[in-house]
Amino acid sequence: FYFAFGRNVNRDAMNSKNRCPYAELMGPAILDNHRFIIDNRGDNIGYASIEPCPGEKVIGALWNVNKKDFQRLDIREGLKLTPPSYRRERKKIRLLEHPNALIDVETYISNYPKGQYAVNGYIEEIVQGLIYLGFKSRHISNYNKFLIPA
Repeated sequence: FYFAFGRNVNRDAMNSKNRCPYAELMGPAILDNHRFIIDNRGDNIGYASIEPCPGEKVIGALWNVNKKDFQRLDIREGLKLTPPSYRRERKKIRLLEHPNALIDVETYISNYPKGQYAVNGYIEEIVQGLIYLGFKSRHISNYNKFLIPA
């Protein structure tokens, strides 16, 4: 299982032929005691990551991903780069609809330092995916702080 919290929460992006065309969306999920952040790929702008933070939670999607799709994801997430952009870690998440059951998952965490703003269009794609998953505006309103000011 794979827990997505960035662009891969968006079903269209995740199931595209250059990502994970065979991945099965299992539903909305939550990672406790972590928070969503943006990394810094330069000029304080970057992509999604997470960091430990007691009492906070990260919302996202649970995917059932086969081995071949995980290999594609590893390449897409830069695990094979030197140095690697992301690393894969095991976490325990819970489904929104079954909050008492913990599920072991793989997820990707950035190796870059913490940034401030997401690249243009990135947050909008994440929010679109989270809305599709059924998350309400109160769950996603904090994503606006990662938009580059106009």
